[in-house]
Amino acid sequence: MEMSLVGIKKDKIMKKIYYLLAILMLTLIACHDDEKTNLEKEHLNILNNSIKLSKIKNKVIKNGDIKSYNKLISYYVKNQNINHELLTYSILMVEKYKYYRACSYIYISIINTYNNGVFDEEYFEELNPEIKKITLYYLNLGARNDNIECQIDLQFLYEKGIGLEKNNKISDSLKIIINEKNKMK
Repeated sequence: MEMSLVGIKKDKIMKKIYYLLAILMLTLIACHDDEKTNLEKEHLNILNNSIKLSKIKNKVIKNGDIKSYNKLISYYVKNQNINHELLTYSILMVEKYKYYRACSYIYISIINTYNNGVFDEEYFEELNPEIKKITLYYLNLGARNDNIECQIDLQFLYEKGIGLEKNNKISDSLKIIINEKNKMK
């Protein structure tokens, strides 16, 4: 009789072990499926964002849509490793759609592109002459078309003599324009 009680206890213990192993296996499978599902969701999210981004870019290219352009600015600011792409859209907005607020982003994008993704006005001096000439063209174009950001940037460059000859006369006249605009706000 004792032998059968021990055998019954062993059977019960073995059944419990099998149940625990079965539960453990199901838990592991469920966790793996959750990881797989999360990975699939992440890939789907990336794809959806890519499609949205593509639609935003198309609105900028085809229509010069300012709201979409501003969304691109936000996107590229968050993703600084690819913010050089903003340069293309900014030039398009200026040249095709005459949106002169984009001139300041051309300046920022050029500095970022040539300075390993870091914006530093001091780096303007390091640009090669042709790139500097293009950058100044867009800063001046923006400033002539009431882009206060371009006016501020030019004023700073002329005042400090960064990348161009120091010129207090131009710097001071830009300061006056900037101060007048700030008073109007």
